[in-house]
Amino acid sequence: MKTVLLTRSEEQNRLFSSGLAEFDVSVLSKPLLQFSAYPFTEELKKKVIDLDRFDHIVFVSKNAVRYGLPRLQDCWPQWPEGLMWYAVGPATALRLGNWNISAIVPETASSEGLLALKELAAPDKVLIVRGVGGREFLRESLISRGAEVDYLEVYQRILVPYQEKFDLEADSEIIVTIYSGEAMKRFAELIDDLKCCTLVVPSMRLQTMAFEIGFDKVCLAASQRDEAMLETILQVISGVNFPG
Repeated sequence: MKTVLLTRSEEQNRLFSSGLAEFDVSVLSKPLLQFSAYPFTEELKKKVIDLDRFDHIVFVSKNAVRYGLPRLQDCWPQWPEGLMWYAVGPATALRLGNWNISAIVPETASSEGLLALKELAAPDKVLIVRGVGGREFLRESLISRGAEVDYLEVYQRILVPYQEKFDLEADSEIIVTIYSGEAMKRFAELIDDLKCCTLVVPSMRLQTMAFEIGFDKVCLAASQRDEAMLETILQVISGVNFPG
């Protein structure tokens, strides 16, 4: 029996699992991270009030929109003229669209994809809306292009507490979806044998990180979109060999 272990929120896992319903697999939902609003300090409020100082605003996740837009709109019922909006991928752009905001979206949903956009080739002032912590690659790359870059950190990630390690069946082929470095490290802490499962990840960065941690079966999806992750999972289920 093959088992697919999903590691995002219960809601996301429930929606994703519908794509596996017709296949002979067992689906487990084990969220690794949960999200909550980051305290809205005076420093953050000043950045929101000064939104018209920026030329570009970049949302790096759906949660950045979820937790950031209400705070921005509280101070800006009408957006500053000339402000250019960006979403890291289609799902984030859809969230912005729910606020009647049309965002520029890269072909590849990643920081690298954003950096490939001609609009960000030589930017002036950029505000990145994100969670607390995370990669510095986008900011550092934009600074190297001469940009002035600031963060608006609107949410925080919290490790889901599990009292015991995951009891994964030894006789089951286990396929695990991992979407971030934090989630990968948390998963590694919750299992005894890193070689007991096959990871499916959406970026080469995460694939490299997984190998460095000690996982030996790590399959790379084309992107973090549900369709791409599901396609890779189905390839694993059908026995397609991936380069190690």
